[in-house]
Amino acid sequence: MAFSTVRDPRDLPSNTSCTLVRSALTGLSLPRAILALAVRQNRVEQRITRPRLALIKLALLSHDSDREEDYMVNLDTDNSDPAYLLGRLLAVLEKTEREAIRGINTTITDRFYGTASSAPQTVFPTLLKGSRTYLNRLRSYKPAAYFSNEGSQMDIMTKLHPKKGFPKSLNLEEQGIFALGYYHQKTYDHGRFWEAIARTSGAMNQEQDPTTTSEL
Repeated sequence: MAFSTVRDPRDLPSNTSCTLVRSALTGLSLPRAILALAVRQNRVEQRITRPRLALIKLALLSHDSDREEDYMVNLDTDNSDPAYLLGRLLAVLEKTEREAIRGINTTITDRFYGTASSAPQTVFPTLLKGSRTYLNRLRSYKPAAYFSNEGSQMDIMTKLHPKKGFPKSLNLEEQGIFALGYYHQKTYDHGRFWEAIARTSGAMNQEQDPTTTSEL
């Protein structure tokens, strides 16, 4: 987790690891500086890694003793925190783009994660407008993907209360929560994708195997 806060392990300050070990041994809260390092590295790399997300969650929970240990381990569709919803929205918009443009190398997350996670009002209206083009493209040749992505966007936007507009900025803790929302939504969608592949593969194998029967 300490190494996830820097691009090159040689740049890691010695006190970062010491602080994590001290917190683990004593139960003391992590300083905000640790959260700041992780959030900053998200913006620098324009992406989130699993170790860095674990560090962000640890930093957030260390200041909130009322939270259970299993708090936010997976996608929480009931979470109405604007920062969490915005992270989810970016993941859905990225998924829409990927499905509309085959073989895309640079996504909206690669280009706009830093701004989206810190100054949502600056970039999300433009991202949503661009996503409309991708949705229209999906509607013509991937209707199932169109309805799935549009439904996800609408569900999140409804919970965001769009009449209030997007927040002008997110503070340090909110940027950490944004990262959680993005990662949870992305891993959830990735899991559903592979589940669908497995179901399709299983159905094809069943059709090809004459000894297979639906009776037990």
